[in-house]
Amino acid sequence: MNTHITKIDLGVLEDLEAEFDIDIETYPAEPYSTGASRGMEKEVTAHLRKIKINDLELDVHDSIKAFGHDAIVQAELRVQEDLQ
Repeated sequence: MNTHITKIDLGVLEDLEAEFDIDIETYPAEPYSTGASRGMEKEVTAHLRKIKINDLELDVHDSIKAFGHDAIVQAELRVQEDLQ
């Protein structure tokens, strides 16, 4: 598991520093019908650890309370897409 720090936007708050746990799994892609290899595929998952707002740090639970579960999930999905 790796850590990734990036800037995210949550509603009207922009450029918030956020820290994510990143897990990258690499596995062989399904071969072509001819049997030839398609190479490797990569699956990235991101889970928020904390958000920093000025001098205030919010853990994932406080972040969900402050911004809502859906906003946090969307932020995680954006980070996953950026790292694919």
